[in-house]
Amino acid sequence: MRFIEEAHIVEILRDGNPQGMHVNDIHRAVVALRPSSAAPDLAVLTPERLGHILRVLATAHWLREVSPDVFANNRRSAVIDTGKTLEQLRAQ
Repeated sequence: MRFIEEAHIVEILRDGNPQGMHVNDIHRAVVALRPSSAAPDLAVLTPERLGHILRVLATAHWLREVSPDVFANNRRSAVIDTGKTLEQLRAQ
């Protein structure tokens, strides 16, 4: 749960295609949103590991997996949406 908030997954998915985003695109957006002072360790957060995390969240009904490795928001994830655009999140 904390990961989905800290990584701004809901905002990334909202900004993407309403039919869902592939995990590779989500990974690129998560890495791009990280502050420059907190450079991501790409060996730790790989698209495969991100996909596994998102799949666990989909199993708990926090997200929807619309096809293999393609995820979308649902009503439950919309509750934790900050309403900020990706540009606003980058400026933080």
